Parts: sequence; C-alpha cells; structure tokens
Amino acid sequence: PAQAGIGTHSITYTVTDANNCSSENTISTIVDVCSMLTTPFATSNMVFPNPSEGIFFLNSSSSENTTVRVFDMQGRLVWMQANITARNGRTEIDLRQLNQGTYMLELNAGLKTIISIQH
Repeated sequence: PAQAGIGTHSITYTVTDANNCSSENTISTIVDVCSMLTTPFATSNMVFPNPSEGIFFLNSSSSENTTVRVFDMQGRLVWMQANITARNGRTEIDLRQLNQGTYMLELNAGLKTIISIQH
C-alpha cells in the first residue's frame, strides 16, 4: 500500500513452477486512508484529534509506561518516545516537526496498538 499510494491499482501475480511453466493473474485492489485502525487491544487507547495540525493527545487507561513510535507510509521510523506515563490518562504528542501526511502510530504498553493518524 505504501508503494502503490491511495486509489485503485492492478496487481499482477506471476507464478513459475519447477518445470518452467508459468501462469499469470491480475487483480484489482483499493488502497484507502483509514482514520483509525484498531486491534483487539485498541479499546483502551484513543488518539485525538485526528486529523490534527500536529498536536495529538493520547488517552490511555493503561498505567504502564508506554512507548510511542510513529512510522511514515514507507514503514520508516520517524519519531519515537519511550517511557511515556499518562498524566490523568492523557499524554500530548507533538509531531509538528513532521511533514503533513498520513502516519502509523504504534503504542506499546505490553500489548501493541496501531492507529493511523493524519497530520
């Protein structure tokens, strides 16, 4: 999805066996921007506002220290902060130094939660 970009794309699969016989099939796929991806563990974490101007707030019911990693759409780590402890259940995440775009935010407090954010 990061390489293809948003929109409808044709993907061609070619398979060749040990006898050098090959077959090809083309399918169409849609890459879409999701405002929030959730996992079974995401119910206790919320990032808002989304989209934002670069300042996000993390609401978390976890009392554990949390590591926050932000990845660009090519999967590169572009921001990280470890040992975040929420004050009154809320933590500010300042990403104004990043270019505007869509990022994947990974929260890790024992269990991982991944949320798509737009800045």
